[in-house]
Amino acid sequence: MGNRSWNDYRQFAAVILWILCMTTIAIPAQAQDDPPASEQNAANPVGDGELTPEVANKLANLLDRDWDERPEWAEMLVMVLKGQTMRMGPGTGWFRDAQKKYDWLWLLDRFDINADRVVQLAELPASPQREFYFTRLDLNRDGELTGIDFSRNSYSVNPFAKQTFTRLDTDSNGRLSQEEWQKFFSRSDRDERGFLTPEDFQAAFSPAPPRPDPTNQPSRPPQMPPTTYWLNMLVNGELGSLSNGPNVGDPAPDFKLTTYQGDSEVALSSFKGTKPVVLIFGSFT
Repeated sequence: MGNRSWNDYRQFAAVILWILCMTTIAIPAQAQDDPPASEQNAANPVGDGELTPEVANKLANLLDRDWDERPEWAEMLVMVLKGQTMRMGPGTGWFRDAQKKYDWLWLLDRFDINADRVVQLAELPASPQREFYFTRLDLNRDGELTGIDFSRNSYSVNPFAKQTFTRLDTDSNGRLSQEEWQKFFSRSDRDERGFLTPEDFQAAFSPAPPRPDPTNQPSRPPQMPPTTYWLNMLVNGELGSLSNGPNVGDPAPDFKLTTYQGDSEVALSSFKGTKPVVLIFGSFT
């Protein structure tokens, strides 16, 4: 399928999805009527209405091998079929790198006067805020701006910094207040000595030991949802949208939301040309 057109790819995906929908939706619906076991086996070669890991993995390998330029939802489909839903994160599925209008290449093209692929402070335009912005961009504090300061994981120069900041930023607002720092210090200074030792600091970031089971029964590993559970979520739009999001520079899709008071609706397009708008999507549970 490597030389086929995009329309062929879409047809190929539609066939695969049709098979999956028949497996995940039609077969369980038949099971509700509770027919005899012989009829169940005839209607369902899998046997129990579930997509077995072996079959799911074969479908995933088929998509992975023959669908080169697949959209984001297809990446998620491959992950679901391979049983990798619990390992979703940056760089997987549709959790891709964010696009930036003003990235390292933009900065390099605009301010690298001597073309050495390094931006020095003196190469930036004179401004009262020049040193301030330069320092904020120079993540590794080496006195110059390079590609590593704009890498995908900006904390790669010091991974412990992200862990520390996340732990101390208890309200998750992206700012560490003096009150939050003081609470961390008081909590970590268990002996009230007025200072922290390396042992105190290490203990503060060590995971708490598991609580003993009062029944003295060995704990069972959590039961993972079957593949069909994640497939139904994907098809129903509960695992994310099946449409690609806008690229940098594209207009945002318009939508309406009910106000907090519940007496009216507000459209995103109503703010166009009037004021800056920031959209924040995420889970706050």
